[in-house]
Amino acid sequence: MAREYTNKILEMVEEGFFDKDQLILELLNWMTEAEVRQLTDTMGWLNEEVEEDFDDSDRFETCSYAEDF
Repeated sequence: MAREYTNKILEMVEEGFFDKDQLILELLNWMTEAEVRQLTDTMGWLNEEVEEDFDDSDRFETCSYAEDF
């Protein structure tokens, strides 16, 4: 089965086993910074125009799950 684990996780999110926000944080913390940048570049999520629109009030607090383990 193609994407077996991806599909299972998506199914579990839909069934309420995983919180979407928690899953996003876990995945971003698992990925290297280079992988996160590649994802944002590929998806066009962050570009100069978008980054210029942010000010300090738009930023979220960051956390590191590595400190919890």
